[in-house]
Amino acid sequence: LTYPAEFPDAREPEVYKSHLERFKQEMIRHFGASGIWKLEFQKRGAAHYHLLVFDLPPDVRDWVSETWYRIVGSEDPRHLRAGTKVENIRSVGGAVAYMAKYISKGDELEKGVHTGRYWGCFNRSKIPWGKCSEALVAQENAHLMRRIMRAKIRKDVRQSQWTKLL
Repeated sequence: LTYPAEFPDAREPEVYKSHLERFKQEMIRHFGASGIWKLEFQKRGAAHYHLLVFDLPPDVRDWVSETWYRIVGSEDPRHLRAGTKVENIRSVGGAVAYMAKYISKGDELEKGVHTGRYWGCFNRSKIPWGKCSEALVAQENAHLMRRIMRAKIRKDVRQSQWTKLL
């Protein structure tokens, strides 16, 4: 999920965090979805979200684009076409690697921007593998964490329905 040419300033976390919160609530209300999210900032300074979402229908692309477009108040038709990207999950390992890559990235505090949380879970009780835990992990441990997560999730989620990656 990204923003159009005009976007909330990185020092205004209440704005872009409220957009994410509204988007998550709409996914929960419409689909009973659950998932994991990660905030990062693009080079241009715009907030940008990566989400791993469970229990979305196959034809959700238009809904995601239209909902995000409406929530951020964009009036740019290019943003409606390009402000979101939805991909099917092709493998559990690929999905885990994708999220581990973004979750293990450096904290934005290094760049002088403090917005509170940079990643989290939503609708935790519906996440296929059960409990979602959060912990600080040193950058040098990220690769080990990725291998452990991949092995555990492959074991626990083989029969679960992983539906979409945003």
